[in-house]
Amino acid sequence: MSEAIPRARNLNDPTVQRGKELFYKMGCTSCHRPKWETGDDNYWLPQMMVDKNYTKLPRYAHQTIYPYSDYVQHKLPFEVKLDNFQVDYHDGTTSPMDYETRFNIIDGKKTLNAAVSMNHIFTYQHYRIYQASFDTDNMGSYLSVNYDPWGIGVTYVGYALLFLSLILMLVLPGTS
Repeated sequence: MSEAIPRARNLNDPTVQRGKELFYKMGCTSCHRPKWETGDDNYWLPQMMVDKNYTKLPRYAHQTIYPYSDYVQHKLPFEVKLDNFQVDYHDGTTSPMDYETRFNIIDGKKTLNAAVSMNHIFTYQHYRIYQASFDTDNMGSYLSVNYDPWGIGVTYVGYALLFLSLILMLVLPGTS
């Protein structure tokens, strides 16, 4: 069994069209391609010499993929209010060196000051808030929010177990 590229969504659906519009407006195209077209997909594996019908890897020849999201909005259990936004540019260019958003988290009667930038995320109640982009007029900011109930600790434990197993493979006889 092989996995295929997900079936194309209804590209004429208003929410998908809004996602496409935001994908361009937010500047996602500066890093991400809005449209992918696959080639002939002529890969070769040694198993193919023995078995001409070897199909363990999926084929994606001549497919068009639109990776932008429909950007469905979800209600957060708290409010986010913009406080300040600042862009720092590389000297003599219009290329951003860093941009930072300062905002307030309003959770009931509790208010928390927070900040995110290109390489600094903010975590609150298992929600991770990232700086995604900013308006071209430098007056607003786009934030990306991911819910991560397990936290980054699970990731680090996984890396530690992987590292430990590699060390044990080198040290213990008969394991490599």
